[in-house]
Order: sequence, then structure tokens, then C-alpha cells
Amino acid sequence: PIRPMSWYSGSHETKVSALHNSTITLVRDPNFDGPVTLSIAGVPAGVIATIATSPVTGSQATLSISVNPGTLVGSYVSIITGRTPGRPDQTLSFPIMVTIPDAGAGNIAWRFCDPARTPIVFAYRDGTSGAWTGTVATAEGNFVANIQQSVGSVAYVYSDGVLTRTDVFSGTPNELRIIAALECTQRPGITKTYTAVMTGVNGLDQVTVAIGASIGLASAGQPLVTMRGVQSGPQDLFATRLETIVTSTVTRTPNRMVLRRSVEAADGATLPVIDFAGAESFVPANSTLTLANALGQPVSLSGLFLTSGNGSPLFTYSETPNVAVVRQYFGVPTPLIGSNDLQAITATATGTGTGAVRSVQSYFTSVQDRTLTFGPDLTGPSFTTITVGGLTRPRAVGPLQPEYSDAFAGSFVQNNVAVTLFATRGFFGSASQYTLEVPDLTAVSGYQSEFALAQYLATQTSVSASGTAAGMFGTPASGLTLRTGSRVQTRTY
Repeated sequence: PIRPMSWYSGSHETKVSALHNSTITLVRDPNFDGPVTLSIAGVPAGVIATIATSPVTGSQATLSISVNPGTLVGSYVSIITGRTPGRPDQTLSFPIMVTIPDAGAGNIAWRFCDPARTPIVFAYRDGTSGAWTGTVATAEGNFVANIQQSVGSVAYVYSDGVLTRTDVFSGTPNELRIIAALECTQRPGITKTYTAVMTGVNGLDQVTVAIGASIGLASAGQPLVTMRGVQSGPQDLFATRLETIVTSTVTRTPNRMVLRRSVEAADGATLPVIDFAGAESFVPANSTLTLANALGQPVSLSGLFLTSGNGSPLFTYSETPNVAVVRQYFGVPTPLIGSNDLQAITATATGTGTGAVRSVQSYFTSVQDRTLTFGPDLTGPSFTTITVGGLTRPRAVGPLQPEYSDAFAGSFVQNNVAVTLFATRGFFGSASQYTLEVPDLTAVSGYQSEFALAQYLATQTSVSASGTAAGMFGTPASGLTLRTGSRVQTRTY
């Protein structure tokens, strides 16, 4: 028998700001040397994709991608098809990320594609100390941070309709460029709303439906689900039915799933019925999960499914906390896994009365017996404050722990104000500790006192640190483990 032709692209994630060439390699059956016609579909507006030679008689072809000025920044998924007479078509999902071009030596361009997130104030600091410099948007809509030193920080203030938020990012210039590119990828601004009706849902069953970063909930009593904020372009949809069992506790277990690829419809559309009793549904794969170093703490589980047809991981299910250290976990059966798909299971342990929270996330392709090992508690940071004129700036300092040494975050939330800090390991260089400090932006034009944290108010405070062998900017891969330690408490500064 003649095996089907298989092939792959030399670059499964193409980041484009002007021109990019990628090699497509065809893996041929030894008995097949015929011509293969290649085509690409689903290319976003403003992007030009050309396959240099088609049909292909050899084993490689060059895909050239160029981007016109004004193309919307973001992640897109195109489909490359290989076709030859008498054989099944072969297809490959080909993600394309359109990024902002470098704004010149030392410059980092930040664009906010979601108008609701347009900053009230945007500022940057070159290095680890000194004054903050305010800047306004360029004619192209970019906010540019001029970072000449080996590290720097960017801060911006915006309103989410409930809270006035200040987000601060600190890292090397390359790390800040990656973070800047994610702004439009994760928050494209132009989104859709879909609805869908669930069938095959009974009694106390609950349903979660995820399409991109949007999640909807349904039940037997309310089978209509609404999914808001769905990104434009083809997106994969994942739905999970959870059986609810009520004893002394409430247990919800996935017992049926639906995976629908490349969903795209008009804004406001009603999608085809999601039927958990129909042929589209399937029984989840399950296997044994052992939790090591759980310390007798309640542990919750949640699942994710990452596909090349989605800009965001798909939420699959979550389970309420319990203290069992050997339990079942669930995922997509191996035959339904695409070549670029990944699954993840996250376990989160909460310490009683200590404010310590630990999580461990494992990426994999196939559901099989596995062990997740928690790291230690995050060493509690020391807090100090700088207060001027009733405005307070908390500072958290803690040691670098081997398990949590790649990324650091702090969050401070009061009545209507929130400040979030994020820093990379690269920002701290060879230091043996991290320092997360709310910046002083009072001298930046447009900054107002009501944007700041106030003295003597109860403040929801969390500090966390994370670590993984791939670093925080590595590409997730099967076998990768991410550990996070946090301290959560309410403090008055």
C-alpha cells in the first residue's frame, strides 16, 4: 500500500512586521514523486502570502509573506493545503503573528488595538532608577518607549469601566518588545459575540463553552450560551459537559466533550447546536494524576487545550478543591489531537490561613498517568511603603527561589484603583532578590492623584513568582512544567 503524503512547515509560528520567508518541506512516500500543488487560505487582510513554486516536484517550497502598512496587529491562522490527483488533500494550520516594526534603536512601540484600553497616561523609565518620561501616541497610534540601557520599565494608566488601572512592566528591551506585541494579540479590540444552544444536557449537568479567550456557561435549565469578546477569524471551539454529584460536597466531573475546528461566523450569529448526545461529541480521555508535596492542602484542578487555530488557550474544565492526592484528570483523546495541539493540567493548592498559594502546570500531548510536584511556599516578602501627601507606594522585596525565578508579579487593589506590577528575571540581573515597587508617576503630565493608591485603605495584595525550564518567553511544549508561588493577603499601607 502507498502511504499518504505528509508534510510540514519549517516554521509553525511566523512573526511578521515587514517581509518573511518560510520553507515548506514535503515528506514524500518513497513510491511517490509526482507534482504537489500548494495553496494557502485564510490570510488576513493586508498580508500577502505567495508560494514561489507550485506545483512542487521536489521536497521544498518557499512561502513569502509581506505585510502592508496599516495591517491590524494580531495573531491569525491560515491553512496551507497540498493537493495531488488520486490522493487525499493534506492540510496544515499555519499561524501568522503580525507585529509592530521596531521604532528604531532602543525604541519600543506599544499599540493598543482595543480602544477601551487606550492609556490616559503612558510613561517609561530607562534603567532601574530615575525619572519617568511621559509620551503620547504617534500619528500611527503607537506609544514609543526609548529604552537605551540594558533594562527599563513601561507604565500606563487606563480605565476598565470599574477600576482605574496602572500596569507596569519591567524587563530587558527584547522582553518588553514581546510584551508589547502581546497587547494586540490578546486584546484585538475588534471582537464578535456568538450564541449557541446546548442539547444532551440533563439534571444538574453544567456546560462550559470556550472559543478563544471567551467562556460561556450553560445548564439544563438554561441551555442558551452567549460567548462575548471572540476574536475575528477562524477560532476553535471547545465544550465540556460536567456531571454534578452532590453528597457532603459537590463534585463536577467531565463526561462528554465537543471540539469544533475553525469556527467563523458573523457578529451576533447563532452557531449550530452543540449536542452532547450527537456524533460530534466524544468521551474524554482520563488517567491518574498524583499530586506530590501537596502538604495536605485542598487542591483544585483545571484543564486547558491549546490549538494552532486559537489565539488563546481553550478552557476545558475545572474541579472544586479537595485534599485527595490521587485522582482522575481528563482531556482530549489522542486520536483527536492535531499536530500542533497541546493540553495542560493545572493544580492549585491553597494554604489554610497562611495566604500561601502554590500552582503547578504541566503541558502534554496525550492523557496518561502523571505526577505533578508542587514547589515550596513562596517565602513571604517584606513590605515597606513610601507615602507622600496621602498617596502611598508599596514595595515588596523577597529572595529569589530556584523554583520561582523567572517572572514576578504584584497586585494592589483598593476601592476603585488597581496597580499591577510585572518584572522579568532579566530585569533583576545578578541580584539575589526581587523588588516590586509601585512607581511614582506624579510628575508625568496627565497623571492625577485619584489614579494612585491611597493611605490607610484596606488593599488586596498579592505577590507571586514563577519558574519554568523554558523561561517565561519560551514556547510551551510537551513535557514543560510551570510552577508559581504566591502570597495573598489584605494589608493597610
